[in-house]
Amino acid sequence: MAESIALSSDEIREVTGYKLSKKQIDALILMDIPFKIRPDGTPFVARAIIMPQQQIPAAANEPKAHLNDF
Repeated sequence: MAESIALSSDEIREVTGYKLSKKQIDALILMDIPFKIRPDGTPFVARAIIMPQQQIPAAANEPKAHLNDF
């Protein structure tokens, strides 16, 4: 199952420490975490904002450049 692009309401509660949307929004502002407000008034936080980006390893078969290859 693929992860959602947004943090769940439980995850936002964990990050902010608050249950109420208004308090969550205030906490997100204080923590400088970018978010959008959904039509229902709850905050939307993109998972990519919170979760560290995984490093993509270089391709193993990619040719390596050498200084003496000229």
